[in-house]
Amino acid sequence: MIYIRTYAYNAEKTLARTIESVLNQTYKEFRYYLLDNGATDGTREIIRKYAEKDSRIVPFYCEVNYDYSKNREFWDLPRNIDDKDYFCIIDADDTYEPVFFEEMLRFL
Repeated sequence: MIYIRTYAYNAEKTLARTIESVLNQTYKEFRYYLLDNGATDGTREIIRKYAEKDSRIVPFYCEVNYDYSKNREFWDLPRNIDDKDYFCIIDADDTYEPVFFEEMLRFL
C-alpha cells in the first residue's frame, strides 16, 4: 500500500490538478491523506468534494494554518504505517505522471 500526503493552504487554483494526478495512477492501491491547512479560499470544498467521490481519500481540516496539535493522524502518518508500505508527499501545486507509483514500486 502507498500512503500519500498533501497539505494545502489556499490552493484552490492547483489542488484539483494535483488530486487528479494521484487518482489517475495506473497503480490503484493507495490511501490519499488530504489536509485543508486553514485555507481561506475554496480549498476545503475541493477536498470535501473529492473525498465524497473516492473512498481512498481521507480528508482532514484545520481552522488555523500549521496547527500541529490538530489532526495527529495526518501529521504522524509516516510513523504509523507498516514497514512493507510506502509513504510519499505531493505538494498541492505538483502533479504525478500516471505511471509514477507503478514505476517507483518497480524501481524499489
